[in-house]
Amino acid sequence: MAGFQEILIVVAIILGIFFIPRVISKKPALAAAKSKQKISGKLRIAIAATIIYPIFPAVYFQPWQQNLSAIALTGIVPVLVGWLAAWVYDGFRKH
Repeated sequence: MAGFQEILIVVAIILGIFFIPRVISKKPALAAAKSKQKISGKLRIAIAATIIYPIFPAVYFQPWQQNLSAIALTGIVPVLVGWLAAWVYDGFRKH
């Protein structure tokens, strides 16, 4: 059970890294303008898949039972590779 708590702590830290800078923004007018932008359906699906996909390998491999490499290779690495590929593709598409 302690391993599951460690995973939740890591998720909380990652969420904190993304959301705390937005809360403590030096430009409130810019933050307000960006918050009114709509999120596309594709981006919503990607975010949902990012959150849901690692749960399945975690349940199957049970990383709290000393199987951390399996969860990293099947749950976390594919998500990171997917977001990196989308980031690179978006960069080529814009330029």
